[in-house]
Amino acid sequence: MAKQPKPTPGLELGVLLQRHFDHPPVPPPGDKRTRPQWTPETFGRACGLTARIVRMWLKGERIPSDIATIERLLFGNDPEQFKAEIAELRDVVTRCRYRRDEKTPLPESRSALVAPVIYSDPTADFAVLTYRDIDALPVDPDWRFDEVHYGEGVQKIAAPGKSLFWLPSAELMTDAHGERRSLTDFFPANQDGLEALASEHQIYFPRRIVVHGVKRRDAVVRLYACTDQPYHNDDCGDEPEQFECEALLGVGGIAAFVNRDGSLRARSAGEMGNGLGCVVAMVAVAYVHRRPRYRTPYCLMIRKGIRYPDDVWLNPATAKPVWSGPDPLTSRFLFQSREAKGGSTDMFAANFNGSRLFNLNEGDDTAWDGFTDENGRDLVTWVGNRITMASLVDGNGFSSHITREDKTP
Repeated sequence: MAKQPKPTPGLELGVLLQRHFDHPPVPPPGDKRTRPQWTPETFGRACGLTARIVRMWLKGERIPSDIATIERLLFGNDPEQFKAEIAELRDVVTRCRYRRDEKTPLPESRSALVAPVIYSDPTADFAVLTYRDIDALPVDPDWRFDEVHYGEGVQKIAAPGKSLFWLPSAELMTDAHGERRSLTDFFPANQDGLEALASEHQIYFPRRIVVHGVKRRDAVVRLYACTDQPYHNDDCGDEPEQFECEALLGVGGIAAFVNRDGSLRARSAGEMGNGLGCVVAMVAVAYVHRRPRYRTPYCLMIRKGIRYPDDVWLNPATAKPVWSGPDPLTSRFLFQSREAKGGSTDMFAANFNGSRLFNLNEGDDTAWDGFTDENGRDLVTWVGNRITMASLVDGNGFSSHITREDKTP
């Protein structure tokens, strides 16, 4: 039986306190740092409490009773200057206390106090959320994905949840003005920095993935993939203590990486560029009694490859895609990808958006198909439906030309 997480009725307050700790409205007394911050130790001493109790506040496991002292420490002796912030704090405390005392489903009049957010589609069976809606939900910092996997056959790849790139619980996707933040700003701008991050965390994923995790018995989990806007995937409520959702990262095929004229996309607020695709902030939301109640922290992923992140779709000899015709948008393209039945690679053809994908050499095991020979010489030509490429299928120990037909399904 999966271990159930501790009750955390004060999660929303914990997130708010962490935000004020990281960016204090009034600098902590005696803090001479360039960027002053509260810590559980310093805030606990100022309140006359232990750091352990403050950490329990931040996790949502306990709700402080002396709010007046917290207001004075955070906002100083001039409450008029921070009227809106103090009102927000008091509202959050009220909601958290209702959550703590809730034993049965609340009547509608009290439920409004628990979840006052106006959703983008409140008439839906499960409300569809916007970036601002998701940001407003309390975060359960201990609820995370157990695993993300993709691929097929012996080539199935599983990334443990602890290896993923999780943002801190207090990190939001919208700024102080409610505008969406740049997702690419969370990643280094240079390739060396990006690869160093990739050596510490699993950040590269193909378009189609499956996310697995545990959940509470009374919750239905909806997985949101957040790019330029959040879009939800399957709702998972059938299993009492776990969920498994398939998710799609961005658009399909080579459309994720190139423009309509076939040129590589440049880096932008949502696209990594230079051969990489969009950044996706993946988040799971728990719906209880059909209302969104809490969520995971955001998990950042970068779209890479078609079937697998290590797919090759730029011909190494030309550094360009290989198209079936002059117009990329209406042409098919080639890419080298893992063979499902063994440890070699096959060549695939697909439409611009990834549809009508076909394995050109599915019948030959351990073919090691590719674009070039051992000396980097380009062996690919595409005439009509017939494609010539490099392969070791002849068993000579070196790459030679083979020709296969693009039999699109």
